[in-house]
Amino acid sequence: EHGPSAFETSNRNSSYSKEFKLSVVEEYVIGNISIPDLAAKYNIDYSVVRTWINKWYNGIENNDYDPKGDVYTMKSRKTTFEERLEIVKYAIENDMCYKNAADKYTITYALVYKWTRAYIDKGPEALKYEKRGPKKKSEIDESNLTEIDRLKLELEKEKALRKRREFELEVLKKKEVFEKELRFRK
Repeated sequence: EHGPSAFETSNRNSSYSKEFKLSVVEEYVIGNISIPDLAAKYNIDYSVVRTWINKWYNGIENNDYDPKGDVYTMKSRKTTFEERLEIVKYAIENDMCYKNAADKYTITYALVYKWTRAYIDKGPEALKYEKRGPKKKSEIDESNLTEIDRLKLELEKEKALRKRREFELEVLKKKEVFEKELRFRK
């Protein structure tokens, strides 16, 4: 019925207006035409037409398709805990529309999704930034350490300081040798 054009593939997603989607759904509801026949008539995949009809029956609006690729591919930016909380609350209040939240707050879709899932699963504490890796020696609370652990930490600090001083001495010696060579060349 459609000829060879029925087998052609597109290299991008098709875009359908809200009005067109509604007219296809109405044609199904009023016209007693099957979903496969509608799909063939408009050269649209069966599952797409079925999705539009299911949304209509469930009272969900069929909006225009607007991919806004930039929210999926943009660079991430640093955010505060309060900002992440605000973004997640916006996404939840807007029917889990991660794309709109990502677009509004100029953050990636993936981060909005990740933060929202973490918030739902573990609460607001999950949105706090936790630095990975071992703590720096300066960040360790020495008041909670045993005497042995405190002495070990102090020894490590002294070793690090000694290593730094040895390195500084080595640099000064090399500088002195370099300056002597410069004097002899003149």
